[in-house]
Amino acid sequence: MAIKKQLVLGKLVQHVKQNDMKKGDKLPAERELAELFESSRTTIRDVVRTLEERGIVNVKRGSGIYLDKDADLIFLDNEEAPLAHEIQIKNQLEAGFLIYPNIIGYAAHNASDNEIGLLQKSIVKLSQAILSRKLEKIVAADTEFHRIVARLTCNTLFIGTMESFARGNTIFWEYFTKSDEFIDNTIFAGYVGIVNAIKKKDAMEATAIARKNIGDICDWFTQNKEFDFSVHIERLSVYLNASSKSTSKVS
Repeated sequence: MAIKKQLVLGKLVQHVKQNDMKKGDKLPAERELAELFESSRTTIRDVVRTLEERGIVNVKRGSGIYLDKDADLIFLDNEEAPLAHEIQIKNQLEAGFLIYPNIIGYAAHNASDNEIGLLQKSIVKLSQAILSRKLEKIVAADTEFHRIVARLTCNTLFIGTMESFARGNTIFWEYFTKSDEFIDNTIFAGYVGIVNAIKKKDAMEATAIARKNIGDICDWFTQNKEFDFSVHIERLSVYLNASSKSTSKVS
């Protein structure tokens, strides 16, 4: 399922459950749903069709969209059921904080001059995509950037990991495209810092910048009162410090 459709599907099901809607209740019209979930009517129509196929809603032409099940009886297949935004973001931040910086650092350690040149070209593409403020272009450029970074490690398993991480970043970009200053001065600046550190083949600096980028994202969500992940990130930091000390003792 396309990422946009999956996110809107999750928002709609969450809306139904939060309002404890019952079988027979009427949902807002497509236009209202599009405004509520900041989506296109085409995507809303596609989501409604999916729910209708699963017997969750009944679309009565000329009348509206009605629930065919009580909210507490709505369950989707694991593949179709997206997590709530807060859980999605928490999982992405957690994976990013624990895994992403280490792959970045290892890439800096192994990078060849030719590969660094490809990485520099990809950051230019990402810059152009960000200027366009078009989500599809940004996600494509971001995925290419992370794919190249993974190739620098010379480990094929990391390529899949980084591509998966980049796809997960879609949920961040959806928010950040509405915040020009943050996306330009913090997020993209962090990417440039990572590229410069890799260019210098400074693994420690690349790792530190990547981890700071994750922390900056966490702070942004907290400051904008979307979700507060500060305590969670603090726990991850404590874990990393403890893990580092344990490794030092063993060695």
